[in-house]
Amino acid sequence: MKKMKKNTAFTLIELLVVIAIIALLLAILIPSLTKAKQLAAVIPCMANQRTIAMAFNMYADDNNGWMVTGHAIYDPAALTSDATMMGRTADERRRSWVLAPIAKDGTNKSSAPTVEYEKNGIMAGQLWPYMESLDSFHCPADKRASRYDIGWRSYSMVAGIGAFYPPCMDEDQDIQKITKISSPSSKYITVEESENKWWNMGSWAINIRDQYWYDPIAGWHASGSTLGFADGHAEKKKWRDKRTREWLQGGAVKESPDIDHNSPTMNPDMVYMLKHFPHRR
Repeated sequence: MKKMKKNTAFTLIELLVVIAIIALLLAILIPSLTKAKQLAAVIPCMANQRTIAMAFNMYADDNNGWMVTGHAIYDPAALTSDATMMGRTADERRRSWVLAPIAKDGTNKSSAPTVEYEKNGIMAGQLWPYMESLDSFHCPADKRASRYDIGWRSYSMVAGIGAFYPPCMDEDQDIQKITKISSPSSKYITVEESENKWWNMGSWAINIRDQYWYDPIAGWHASGSTLGFADGHAEKKKWRDKRTREWLQGGAVKESPDIDHNSPTMNPDMVYMLKHFPHRR
């Protein structure tokens, strides 16, 4: 007599249980994998920041201590004019570390930027001869360019470096020569900036006059960011205050009316950035 074969197929309930377990595992693993990917990008990002900081110092060595300026708004035509523009002298404009997005013929494309135009502006800046690597201007965790065809340059130079910005500081507070930076190992000169759907125009500013966040800052590395310092080294800064993380999740827009960073206790992340911002005190 032949034995009956047992039915080895899964029942519907068993399949649903398996699917539920897989979904649960994915829900647990995906955030961890995303965080691991963000953290992995820290290594090349810090290398980029060091490269920029070293180029910054080499330029100053070659130019009698005069630093590049943090402007990222001018085009070649602005550099050939001797007129004062936006409160900046011709010499300050000519020392711009990068230029605004431009076409190959030098036409200003600030109002219609693309990654190509943005890269042209980088290569027209004063730091390019010391670097000659576009990848050094882009953090692997910064995905704006792939989404919007804009936002290739992940880093901005700060306003205190020869780029006085009226809403945030007084005119005599910016620094023009590298020898005037006190404690260069503790003063950051570049940050990761995350202007959403836009290129990082101008310099990065924090309001040192009234003490509050002004320009957006990035949180691409598991709620952290890298900073480049005046002495040539780079660090990863972990944003620890809940208010900073909420600000980042909201797109880190300039205005954050629903987030009070000053009371009852001042945001320690903002305190750090104010303390280590390079400017005349």
